[in-house]
Amino acid sequence: MKVAAIVPTRDEADTIGALVRTLYKFCDAVVVVDYCSTDHTVSVAYEAGALIDAAEYAGIGYAYRFAWDRLPADWWVGHIDAGGSHDPQDLCDMLDLAAARDYDVIIGSRFTFGGEDRAPWRRRVLSKTAAWVCNRNEMERVADWTSGLRVYSPRAREILAAHDFQTSGHAWQIEALWVARARGLNIVEFPITYRPSTSHLSSDSLGEAAGLLWRLSGVP
Repeated sequence: MKVAAIVPTRDEADTIGALVRTLYKFCDAVVVVDYCSTDHTVSVAYEAGALIDAAEYAGIGYAYRFAWDRLPADWWVGHIDAGGSHDPQDLCDMLDLAAARDYDVIIGSRFTFGGEDRAPWRRRVLSKTAAWVCNRNEMERVADWTSGLRVYSPRAREILAAHDFQTSGHAWQIEALWVARARGLNIVEFPITYRPSTSHLSSDSLGEAAGLLWRLSGVP
């Protein structure tokens, strides 16, 4: 089982070095997709051993797919934030769980039993509202649709790579999970503690997410 961690970055020089070195304790490769950092993010990440891809900003979902295309098809991938909101040990444990149980998608969940969200209350409300909309017509519900800490199997990568995504920003998290469920992939949530991020990656406007949720909800 080969594993790559994918880390989108922008001006993360203060945190990226330590993160890359920690990820290499259990990953075969660490891919940093950088969006025009104005500090030393790229050089710090490179010195720590990361593989560097640079791209014009097109959203965090674009960053994931950009890196996926450069990795062998039979590798597992883990997504993690560069700004300290995710504990790398959680990603390690999620990968172990994926290998042991043959899960296709593992979600680092703030809202499942045992999880905790320390983000500002407005962000919690938005995330829980998104989950409510996505779960309206589903018997098996997912607590955290917008989490950015995830693991994808090679099978999940193949299915998602063939999908024509409508989103490229943070709403990509929702769309990817929606497709995974529709295709019957094995999905599980893993409880994590989410901490406010110091990441400089800009959040997308709510328009993309709202439009996607409107279409997925089946509202005429």
